[in-house]
Amino acid sequence: MPFEMHAFIALCAEALPEAQGDRFLGIGCGIGTREKIAREFFGFEAHGFDRVPEYVEQAQVLGVRAEVADALEFTGYGDYDVLWFNRPFRDPALQAQLEARVWEEAKPGAEVICANLEDQPPSSWYIVLDDWEVRRGIWQKP
Repeated sequence: MPFEMHAFIALCAEALPEAQGDRFLGIGCGIGTREKIAREFFGFEAHGFDRVPEYVEQAQVLGVRAEVADALEFTGYGDYDVLWFNRPFRDPALQAQLEARVWEEAKPGAEVICANLEDQPPSSWYIVLDDWEVRRGIWQKP
């Protein structure tokens, strides 16, 4: 699902002051453009993964540390300070599963920047930027 680059940059700028570290993960990174921006514009140590090997190869050409992985099987969500995703699954049930995993497995203090969500984040999470009317925002795990 498309998401405008300028909107991604604005979300990262909003997230940066609250970030408790510099480890950034792009979930469903595609060809790595957002991870490269996170690194070059905001100084994050950016990583990404995607289940499409050709996308991962392109991300690596851009100098992004990327790997082939499935979002529902990935086990490292708790290793990152900032996590980004823009609806990697078209299927609402799979998207809801991913969101539940990220909310559960992110470490305390981690920020999740996301767009085109299926469900709202847990009410216990702190709001950094709530733009729910367009199903995006930034939330921080307590």
